[in-house]
Amino acid sequence: REAEVELARAQRHQGSAAVVIVRIDHFASVAETAGRPAADQVLRRMACILREHLRGYDLIGRHAGERFAVLLPETGLEEARRVSERLRDELAAEPVAIEDGSHAGFVFRMTVSIGVASMDEARSTLAGLIEAADAALAGAARAGAVVCAAPAEAIPAEAAPADAAGAR
Repeated sequence: REAEVELARAQRHQGSAAVVIVRIDHFASVAETAGRPAADQVLRRMACILREHLRGYDLIGRHAGERFAVLLPETGLEEARRVSERLRDELAAEPVAIEDGSHAGFVFRMTVSIGVASMDEARSTLAGLIEAADAALAGAARAGAVVCAAPAEAIPAEAAPADAAGAR
């Protein structure tokens, strides 16, 4: 609900907004190897890192499984890409030490794939932005585990070939 209000505000004031979907790479192996409590600890740590490194008015929510969705009000595509790359680096820089269970002391280094979509005439609803960011996320996952991608239609034509491989 809050996200829809922010998008409506951006439309009303001809502002901008972007959605970022962040997925933990190889998350299933953490759950399988170290168990559900360890996987939950990784998710909690990821949520904390996102909160620590985003603005107070950015909206963060669990999207599905190992995915988080972030709404960045007053943010265009290029700034959202920069934010995403910074988040990717912050997440990779902070390993998670498993505290309990049979794998206590195991250290998990998070790598993430990130999909980015910004609001435009074709994508002005939350569902449309999430769908576009999910599509970009699929492209990021295909390109490699540590990649930020944006939907091709959102990338200026002159930048498309360089961005097709993603940012590493």
